[in-house]
This record gives sequence, C-alpha cells and structure tokens, in this order.
Amino acid sequence: MAVMTTVLELAANHPETIGERLSEQARSIPDKVLLVTGERSVTFRQMEDMANEIACGFGALGVVKGDAVCQLMPNCEAVISNWMGLAKIGAINAPLNYQFFGAALARIVNATGAKVLVLDQTLELSIADISDDLVFLETIILRADETFVPDTRLARFNLINLAELKGSAQGARPVDIHYSDPALLLFTSGTTGPSKAVEISHRYALTFAAEYIEHWRLSAEDVFYVPYPLYHVDANFAAYLSSLHRGGKAVILSRFSASRFWDEVREHGVTHTIFMGAVATFLFNQPPSAEDADNPLRLVLTTPMPAFWREFEQRFRVQMVSGFGATELNMVCWANLDVPHIDDTSGRPCEHFEMRIGDKHDEAVPIGTSGEILVRPKRAFTMMTGYYRNPAATAETRHNLWHHTGDLGFFDEAGYLHFVGRKKDAIRRRGENISAFEVEEVLNRHPQVVESAVIGVPSEYTEEDVKAILALQSPGICTPKSIVDWAKGKLPRYALPRYVEFVDALPHTDTDKIQKTVLREHWKTPDTFDIEKNGYLLE
Repeated sequence: MAVMTTVLELAANHPETIGERLSEQARSIPDKVLLVTGERSVTFRQMEDMANEIACGFGALGVVKGDAVCQLMPNCEAVISNWMGLAKIGAINAPLNYQFFGAALARIVNATGAKVLVLDQTLELSIADISDDLVFLETIILRADETFVPDTRLARFNLINLAELKGSAQGARPVDIHYSDPALLLFTSGTTGPSKAVEISHRYALTFAAEYIEHWRLSAEDVFYVPYPLYHVDANFAAYLSSLHRGGKAVILSRFSASRFWDEVREHGVTHTIFMGAVATFLFNQPPSAEDADNPLRLVLTTPMPAFWREFEQRFRVQMVSGFGATELNMVCWANLDVPHIDDTSGRPCEHFEMRIGDKHDEAVPIGTSGEILVRPKRAFTMMTGYYRNPAATAETRHNLWHHTGDLGFFDEAGYLHFVGRKKDAIRRRGENISAFEVEEVLNRHPQVVESAVIGVPSEYTEEDVKAILALQSPGICTPKSIVDWAKGKLPRYALPRYVEFVDALPHTDTDKIQKTVLREHWKTPDTFDIEKNGYLLE
C-alpha cells in the first residue's frame, strides 16, 4: 500500500466519504484486522460486508440519506458496523451518552429528530422511562438475546431485533454522497444551556483521522487503543477512523481500568493511545512494577499534561505529547514529536487551520497576551458544519469569520499555544465534559432545593471536580450525602458533585443571574463538604 504522509496527500489520493474509504481498504487489504473489541476481531472485508448488509437493512426500514439514527449502546462491534452501514446510505450516526437519564436523555434524542433508535437491552429502562417524551421516535432496533422481553412501555414503538437488521446487498441502488454531507452527530457538553449536537461531515471525520496519521506518523503496523465510549471523538476518530484510513488496527474496549491497562496494552501490541482526564494520574499512582517499561506503547496524547510527565515517560518508556482541539474544531494544535514536551503548552497550530487570540472585538492581541482562542479552517468542511437543527447556537459561536471556542489562551514567541481556562460555564472532570446547566436542572428538582449553582473547582487529579452550592427550603433536613444519594441514577456518575455546600441564598447580579465568578473565587469555604473525603466513593 502506498505511503501517504500528509492530510492533503490522503485527501487527493483517496475517497473523502467514509463508506467509499472502507470499500477501498476492503479491496486493498481484505484480510487485515481492522477492529478488535471485547467480543471479536473484524477484518476490513468483514466490516465492509456487514456495512453493506446493514445499510440495506436500514434502507428497508425507510432510513434514507440525511436521516439521523440514534444509538444508545455500550461499546461493541455493532456500534461501529451500524455506523458504517449508515455511512453507506448517507444517513447520520448519532451515538448517545449511555450515562444520561430522564429529561436530559429525552432532550438529546429529540434534538436529532431521529425516527429510529438502536438500543442495547441493558439500557432499555433508560428509554422506557422517557418513552412518552420522545416526539419523533417510531422504531427501536433492540440488541437483545432471544429470551429478552421488552418493557411494556416500549410497545408504542415498532420493535425489531438487531440480528434481523440485514438485507441483501445485491441490486442495492448506489447513493450519491458528497464529502460535505453529514456523517455523525456528537453531543458536546452544554455550557450555559443544554447539550448541543455537533454536525460532522464526512470530510471533517476523515480529516481528523488524517491529522492523526500525519502528526503521529502512524503506519499500517500501528495499533491504536482506547477504552473510552463510542460517543466520544477519541474512540470514533482517533482510534477507529485513523486505523481505517491508514490500514492499521483499532482496539476499542469497554472501559478504562488502571489495574488492567498495561496488560491490555501488551496483549494487543498497542503502540498509540490517548489519556483522557486523570488517566495518567491513575496509572502513575499504581504500585511500581519491574514490568512497567516492558510494553509496546510508544506515544500518548494527554490533555492536560500532568506535572509528573517526565517521570511517567521514564518509568513506562513512552513519549507523552499534547494538543488542542474540540468536537466543534477538529484537532488544531499539535506537539512536535522531535522535541520533548514544553511545560504549559498545547503544541503549535496545524497548517490546515488558522488561529487567533482575540480581544473582545476579535482583534488579534500581542504575543503573550491572553484572549479568546479563535479558529477557522483553510479547507471547507474540516470543522463542524454547525450545531444540528440549531442555527441560533451556530450563529452565536461564529461571527467575524471566526469560530469562538469560549476558551482563553495565548501564544508565546515560539508559536506554542498556552491554554489558560474556559470562558464558558462547563466543567471538565476525568476526561468528561459536564454541563453545569444539566446538573443544576436535576438538583433543582429535589423537593428541598430552592436554587442551585454548579461550578468546577480545582482537583488534585488534574482538571476539575464538581461543586454544588444549594439554597434549601428547610435547613437541617438534608445532608450533603443525602443530596448526592438522591442524584444517583438521575445524573451520570462522573457528574455527581464531589463538594456540596448549603447556603441561605445564592449571590445574584442586578439582572438576577447567579454570580458564579464569586462562587468560584471563594469556593473552598469552611462549610464546603467533601463527599469523597468522608467515605463516599463517586467512582
């Protein structure tokens, strides 16, 4: 297979739609393993055959080009093969966060406008509980065993089994798909409002993969491993699509385990991975072993970079690099593999994107001066097309010809980006983006809560922890632990507050908005209760 080394070479010499790229690779390297999950290994040809059959199955259900199809599934081969099938007919894959419940889950399903949902039997109750609130959904494709009996609340939907979602690829009509067509919806965390669906084109997705190939110098012999959910960019693009595009292997397992991580790396011959959130800290805190340096891993992208990165590199014999990107952006800053990491930097801008540090008028500020990080692409459809079915939110982030990230940073004299913080009201905890709005929405439903404010506060594990400040109707009735117990099952575990503080009233501005700046500046008060330090494990 010819060696392609740059994004532009890959784009010029290969199809820029996902289904066509899969077909090309299946013809070129049919028997090479493309994907390994906890269930099975799948070759390029097997993935191509499954995708074609599933495409026809979706087509028989009436799914056509431009339709969104939701998937509420744990990590498994079916999530990928369903996506490939949808890509073949120009439909849009919308993988959902399976840790969402209730109103937040109903909101994101409805936001896609999807009439069809693929649902794993282990997550059936999440949909049954909100069945009456799903305004577009008509058909549920169940990934279930033969003995499974669906909840009666799902009877209003057309129910079929995933095993039956196959059709004959013989005589299937080709679908005209352009690289600008949407391929994927990924939900980003809400900042000052609900989560939004980021619309991602075929070119964006394959460019993201090609960026990894170019900057990480991936070869067809490399093995890319992630243990993160398939509703994240990391599993979809960095691991799977970069392996598809380059002819390598993706190992996508169900979840991260610090105790099993290095065994899994050795078992699968992993050469590249990503550390989300506090993963590096968890691994570094494991008891040292004589086998630590005996592993095939060569390169790790980690954000944020931990203070102990030099010791980590030496102990495990692996290179750690940084970068900067977002679901809306693609990866736009990359580290130089030929030099060691430079503290407090996130690499230099990629040649395929323009970046600016802007003032309040979006004018460029001097080197070393902090401002908002602004980005725009040099090639069409290599950033998000927009927030799906939400033109107002799209317009809010795009003006003066720039995408406004809501992040603060500065460039130094050498051109390296320094990330400073976030303007937006979002929290980053252990690799997960958390919407303060959505946590507050749940807490405000507690019968004793008058009002809540949720903020991110510094964490010893890097990134942030969640603090909830609550004004109660009747002080003395609730305890911090009882509040968190009540929120369990209503919030993802990673979004549960670690810190809880009860106050008589929250500070407000003249326009009646909660003054979160004040709460952040003085977050560590004598009345702040640390859930974890008092015997309650959130993880």
